[in-house]
Amino acid sequence: MDKHPVCFASLGPGDPELVTLKTLKALRAADLVFVPSTTNRNGEESSRAADIIAAHVPNAPIRTFHLPMSRNRQAAISAYNGVFSDAVAAWKEGRKVVIGVEGDVSVYASIHYVMDRMTAEGVPVEQLPGIPSFIAAAGEACLSLVSQQEQLLVIPGLKDDTMLTHTLDSGCVAAVMKLSGCEQMLKDYILKHPENTYYYIENASHPAAYHTNDNAQIASRPFPYFSLLIVRRKKMRATESET
Repeated sequence: MDKHPVCFASLGPGDPELVTLKTLKALRAADLVFVPSTTNRNGEESSRAADIIAAHVPNAPIRTFHLPMSRNRQAAISAYNGVFSDAVAAWKEGRKVVIGVEGDVSVYASIHYVMDRMTAEGVPVEQLPGIPSFIAAAGEACLSLVSQQEQLLVIPGLKDDTMLTHTLDSGCVAAVMKLSGCEQMLKDYILKHPENTYYYIENASHPAAYHTNDNAQIASRPFPYFSLLIVRRKKMRATESET
């Protein structure tokens, strides 16, 4: 019996048109597709990953698994253990198994826990790249994310604002993700440091996408889970740098 590698397919940030052709080919050939679902504040279950797939493969053999959005990772690990067991069982039967991941599977994707466990236990895997949220956000706001000798540091939330100051002082551009966990800290920082340029983007590539570089608007807006902030020092004008 032929056994295909378990495919971890990146789905991009949300717009179905940003799915790569390679991921699309894997989805169309799949016998079973695992995707996460979450519960919103109203108690409603939904899956952005399933929505992305359905736009291309309406009858895809999707199986959702509930992924709790909590800082307590034990519940998430329990969900991933279930995915591991079910996916490996399907793989042993010779089925083509795909695990769909929003964004890019190599960028802060906790599903890598499942991939690493499969690799450790001898299950062949394949990882398909995609577009991460900070790249989609730059496109949404028509930004040149980095140029010339600039460096980019992607930060998964902040425990304090000293790291952000150090990053900017060292000449880096900061892409701060997971804003909902450090919302008030960032809003205070923005108001205290108008010398920087801030680009706020939420729901990048979605119909509900929003972006602004107005500090007052950023400070007054609640940060949802799918939001990020790109921060850089303001560039001096040529006449200012020559004086």
